[in-house]
Amino acid sequence: MSTPKNNKIRYLIICLLVIAIIGAFVSEKVWNGSELPTSMSNGDTVNTEKQDEIRFLRLEDGKLVVYDGENNLLDTLDYDVLVLPQTWQQQLQNGGISFANEEELLSALDSLDEYDQ
Repeated sequence: MSTPKNNKIRYLIICLLVIAIIGAFVSEKVWNGSELPTSMSNGDTVNTEKQDEIRFLRLEDGKLVVYDGENNLLDTLDYDVLVLPQTWQQQLQNGGISFANEEELLSALDSLDEYDQ
């Protein structure tokens, strides 16, 4: 016989089972290392599965250069380092700036165009 109290108990049990299944799935991924974050020099974290999407902006011989997460040179940029924001200059002198992907890098570079004007 189905009473409102029994229906609430069934609903609660189903919700708890769904939560347990989701928790087990997430826990399995974390413990298997498939989604363990890696800490970056600027305090950000990135997913190691997407290492090839990471972009590093560095200063070499007075020029800005872009590397991917596997340390392959991707581009040399034509920016006057002296007009960069002071925080960027400090980060570049301390090893560079990391970005989670190319989109974030391009967005930051677009903001430089506005900063320079």
